[in-house]
Amino acid sequence: QSTGGMTISVPFGKTRLPFHLTLQRYDTSDPARTGYKGAILYSPDYAREGDMKFGAKVCRVMLLDALVGGDFRGLPGGGATGIFLLIDVTGNGVFDTRGEMYAAGQPFAIGGVTYELRGLTASGESVDVVKAGKHVPEILPPPDLRVGKVVPAFDKRALDGSHIHFPGAYRGKLVLLYFWASWCGDCQRETPGVVAAYKALHGQGLDIVGVSMDHANAAAELTDYTRRNGMPWPQIYDGGWMQAALAQLYYVQHIPTPILVDGNTGQVVAIGQELEGDRLRPTLTSALKRHRK
Repeated sequence: QSTGGMTISVPFGKTRLPFHLTLQRYDTSDPARTGYKGAILYSPDYAREGDMKFGAKVCRVMLLDALVGGDFRGLPGGGATGIFLLIDVTGNGVFDTRGEMYAAGQPFAIGGVTYELRGLTASGESVDVVKAGKHVPEILPPPDLRVGKVVPAFDKRALDGSHIHFPGAYRGKLVLLYFWASWCGDCQRETPGVVAAYKALHGQGLDIVGVSMDHANAAAELTDYTRRNGMPWPQIYDGGWMQAALAQLYYVQHIPTPILVDGNTGQVVAIGQELEGDRLRPTLTSALKRHRK
């Protein structure tokens, strides 16, 4: 396929704005793409960016024209307009799809207050945000799991009957909070390295808490897998698969998802690829050395 772009100068009264489009065309000789017949596909690579005030809180926002219509008012009629309001509620510089992306023509809730947009202009330069006449439930954005940020706390009972108070019960420790599943091929490939790291570093202050994303009614299979593979740490399992309660709390989208947490502060020490494959042991060893100082 080929990818490129173009800029269109769109007039709004006496003002013209440059709207950039991403262009894509599939290989015309690809038998799986014959239905496209060389058509050029396009998507928006432009948005209106600014600040909005919600109560006492000021957030960075963007207006996205998903229709690529060149008119930020979108479709008329009071329903779905094709325009989306992106709100950086957490202030982390990222617009998440959950809790930070809303249809501009519908009411939305921030900080327990329901708002709606009024007076949106075609250029997207001007819009009012006002309190709505009806209430809608607030959708909370994902937690900020960058290094140094504090993780959401929880109290859960593990599969072995133990009570997990996280992270408060792990003072003095580094805890690897490990989202995984026994059916997951990538998780299975990571298992030997995680087990080896635990055996080598548990005595130096490393603990692991597993969060199983296994299917419903799979407790027996999960227990058998952990026994056969020498995984003595507790496993939290509710049978919810990818919708497991803690997966929703932490907004886990794929597995394995490892998060190294300081038990003293609840802060993220490392996350993701730094805790996978050949990087796992060096990352843990270095973190434990810093933790003991």
